[in-house]
Amino acid sequence: MRATIIARRVPRAAAEPEPRHDRPAPQPAPARPHPTARAVATPEQRLGVLLLRIVREQDDRIPPERRVPRTRAEMEARQRAAEATR
Repeated sequence: MRATIIARRVPRAAAEPEPRHDRPAPQPAPARPHPTARAVATPEQRLGVLLLRIVREQDDRIPPERRVPRTRAEMEARQRAAEATR
């Protein structure tokens, strides 16, 4: 037994559908706030936010030339800079 595929033409939809005037246009969803920007409920979360802020403040005090590279891109950039000075 042979299977045959029947292609059916589907009418193309209009580029933009007509607006419906009986209901308001949908509004975009509000952006979610950053986790540290909203009120933090538990003491553990508040401690985490505090420690993160303290670590970032201390990290900002380290001069860039003495800071340890954290990503592969930073490491490769540091190696290229060192090889260029040789």
